Amino acid sequence: MEKNSLIKTLEQEGYLIVRNALSKERVTALIEEMTRLEQQFEGREFADTEVYKASATRVMIHDIDTHELPATNELVADSACRALLNEMIGGQVLRWTATYANCKPGHPALSFHTDYDPYECSKYRPNHPSCLRVLYYLDDLNAEKSPLHIAPRSHTFLHKDYQSDIFSDTLDVDIVTPTIATGDMIIINPRVIHGTGENNSGSIRRVIAITYVPDWARPLTP
Repeated sequence: MEKNSLIKTLEQEGYLIVRNALSKERVTALIEEMTRLEQQFEGREFADTEVYKASATRVMIHDIDTHELPATNELVADSACRALLNEMIGGQVLRWTATYANCKPGHPALSFHTDYDPYECSKYRPNHPSCLRVLYYLDDLNAEKSPLHIAPRSHTFLHKDYQSDIFSDTLDVDIVTPTIATGDMIIINPRVIHGTGENNSGSIRRVIAITYVPDWARPLTP
């Protein structure tokens, strides 16, 4: 798909899937680093700290690029991805945060939602109304393993009826469940309505989520 077509797809649909964005070698290196990082936090089950959140079925680690993890830091600084994002926002993107999440068997579904809403919620910090999220999948998804559900074009919804539908989990819009394979990348507008299904498989689902903010939307104060 040509660059202009990629940009148009993101603008219209609110999300864009880039197949095979990561080679098998890069996925393997990232998994090794994330496994070591998880081990550093072992013994903190059911913890809830600023950078580490865990339950019986999920581990989430923020600011993963602040550790000495070469493959991870290379991913966050990926020039090809940043060049594409720069074209999409008409400026320069700044790395806002990088998070790793491991959803284990038995993890419940996530209700339909938009990211960073409400803005004071710090669970998926930091909050920013103007940004792009880049999701790198380290495992295949299927109908039983935390499938991703997206409402295309929902980033344009402002009508209260749609907002009511979000909180009742009954969306009167078309929902798509894209096929996601290991190494695929999704660029998503955080205002797009999305959610995930339960992990009823016998395996884990790992993802690295990097948030980039346009330089023209940087905070006025630290």
